[in-house]
Amino acid sequence: MATGSMSVEFQNLSLSECFDQGLASYESICESTEPAKESGTQYKIIKCMKILEHTTQLVSAAGMFSDNENIEEIPTTDIKYMLLPFMLGSLALKLTNNGNRLDVVKTAEVYFRDYLQRCKDYGISDIVLPSAYTDSEETTTQATMDFSLMARRRAEKIKNYKEQKLMESQLQLLKEQNDSESVDDEMKRKYIVSLLKYNVGKALEEIDSLQAEMRILHYKLKHENKDNPEQTKAQKIKPKPLMPIIITKNEMQKQIFGAGYPSLPTMTVEEFCQKRINDGIWHLPTAENTKCLQELTEGPEKEEDKEDKLNEEEEENERQRLNARDEYKDDHRRGWGNRHNRS
Repeated sequence: MATGSMSVEFQNLSLSECFDQGLASYESICESTEPAKESGTQYKIIKCMKILEHTTQLVSAAGMFSDNENIEEIPTTDIKYMLLPFMLGSLALKLTNNGNRLDVVKTAEVYFRDYLQRCKDYGISDIVLPSAYTDSEETTTQATMDFSLMARRRAEKIKNYKEQKLMESQLQLLKEQNDSESVDDEMKRKYIVSLLKYNVGKALEEIDSLQAEMRILHYKLKHENKDNPEQTKAQKIKPKPLMPIIITKNEMQKQIFGAGYPSLPTMTVEEFCQKRINDGIWHLPTAENTKCLQELTEGPEKEEDKEDKLNEEEEENERQRLNARDEYKDDHRRGWGNRHNRS
């Protein structure tokens, strides 16, 4: 698939046009009865994700959202962009040709978790975010879990299910009213907010399912590596993993302060030198350039030694000359020379 040609189609669109096109494509994919693994469906999914990722980058550049705002402070035209992480998470789960299911699951969880956190920050929902999954949790068994916690989760799921069913019928009615030409701003706002609340329940269900799947995938990966070490070596060379693109204030904030991403990488001096050598910027020493380097480093010392030896020889010669002159004066006193024609 030529993903490069995809980006050209929506690069010149405005923010609102990008979102509307992505939303229409997303709804078409969700309503489609074609199998997700079909190549044509996969192409539509990837194309839709590209549009929504581009829209997310535009929203981040515009700085629309802040942690200290409320839903009432956001203009009706901007509320719809809060749906972006939920749509991207849902589409990511439909990918089948990525090659690594664990990367897909982790990416989708980041999207859903970001969506829930944003809805909570803006007062759309007061849910408690489930704790993030860690690799150490795969050793936790059902027998060691707190039964009171399990009962509370079950009660919450039943409650969410009933609320979802009630909201589903209300949403369908609001959507039909929202599609009419005479719809006002208040009706649009009510529909989007209701959709955000409805998707909160769906995102919670998805995270619960994703964490269960991650336990299975980690367990499977661990035992496959143990049974087949050669496969572990082959897995080291794998395609570029799927990376989430979420709404942030700016690129620097995303890289350094987090929002689901690690800090900037650091390296030791030895690692830096080795990287320079691997990149071909620096070269390992050879016998020839080592000799040249040795001559360069030892050159000044040799010159100083020569000067010291010359100075010592000159001092010795001068001392011997002065001694010889003194001895000559002792043996040849002044006036003892030519005594011719003297009485």
